[in-house]
Amino acid sequence: MRTIRETPARMIDGGKAAYGMFRTPFHAPNLMDATGIPRCLRPWRLKEWQHWGLLHPEVYVSIALVDAKFLATAWVSVFDRRARRIFEHARKVPLGALRIPADVYDGGVTFDRQGFRVSIRNELDRGSHRISIDVDARDNLPAIRGEVVAQQDMAAIHPLVTALPFGPGKPFYSHKAPCPLSGTLDIGTDRVTFDAARDFAILDEHKAFYPRNTFWRWATFACRDANGEVLGVNLTQNVIADDAEQNENAIWHGNRLSPLGAARFEIPASPDAPWRIRTQDGRVDLVFQPHGARSEDLNLLIAVSKFRQPVGVFTGTLVDDDGVRHEVTEALGVVEDHRVTW
Repeated sequence: MRTIRETPARMIDGGKAAYGMFRTPFHAPNLMDATGIPRCLRPWRLKEWQHWGLLHPEVYVSIALVDAKFLATAWVSVFDRRARRIFEHARKVPLGALRIPADVYDGGVTFDRQGFRVSIRNELDRGSHRISIDVDARDNLPAIRGEVVAQQDMAAIHPLVTALPFGPGKPFYSHKAPCPLSGTLDIGTDRVTFDAARDFAILDEHKAFYPRNTFWRWATFACRDANGEVLGVNLTQNVIADDAEQNENAIWHGNRLSPLGAARFEIPASPDAPWRIRTQDGRVDLVFQPHGARSEDLNLLIAVSKFRQPVGVFTGTLVDDDGVRHEVTEALGVVEDHRVTW
C-alpha cells in the first residue's frame, strides 16, 4: 500500500523535486524551478492545462484550456447520451495567447476568441471552481451558454495529487478530483440543469515536462454508490516505465483515496468495441463500452498528435484499501488514447 504524503510548501525546493502522492494540491507547483532542462527552454517545454469533464444523466461535457506553448487550444465538446451524438466547438491560437493559472487556490483564466469565451475561476481556498461558457452557434453547431459551479471540499472527497518523474529534473504534476456540480448550461434550445447531489465535474489540473515523443492512456469516472457516496477512479498508463509505484492511479470512495498499482489498457481496433482496463495489483477490472468519441489528428511539422477520447460507460469492479469490493454498473465516464510528438 502506497503512502499518501503531507504536501510541502513547494514542489521543487533547492532544485530537488518532491515526488509521490500528496494529501492536498500544492500552493506552489513551481515546475519552472526544475533543473533537468536548460532554463532558456523551460518556458517552451512545459505543457499545462485544465480539463473539466461534466457528468449528467443526459450529457457529458468536456471543457479544456491547453497551453502547449507552441500552440494554445480550447474546446467545449458535448455528448448527447440520448441521441448518441457528439459535437465540439474549438479554437486554436498562436503561442503566448493563453496562461494557465499557477495553482487552483485563487486564480483564473479566460479564453476569448471569435465568439468563443470560456472562463474558469479557481477558488479552492473557498471550496469551489466556477466555469462560465459563452459560445456562439457556428457551422450548424448549437450555441452553448451558462455557468456551473464545481464544489471541492477536500475533507469530503480526497483529491488525487501526484508529482512524478519523467526523467532527472523533469517533473510531472497532476491534481484530479470529482467535484459535486451545480448550475445550468443552455445547449441550443435545451437547458441542462446540474444537481450537486447527483452530478460531478472531474477536474484535471496538469503541468508537465513531457518528453518530445510521448503517449498516455487514461480512464476516469465518478458516480454515487447505493449509499450516496462518491465512487470513482483515475487510471493512467504513460511513458513512465516503473509505474507500479510511480503512477496517478487511485480509487475515490467517500472521503477515502485508495492508491493502486500499474494500469494496463486493452484497446480494440474497432472504435465501437469495448476496452478492458485492469491494474496489475488485481484491484481494478473494468470494461468500458464507447458510445461516441471526440478525436483529432494534427500535423504541424513541429508537432504531431493523434488523439482519441471516447465517451461511454464503465462496468466491473473496484477493490479499495479496506478490501471492500465495489460493483460498477454503467457508470458514465471517458477514456483517452493520445500519442504526440511536441
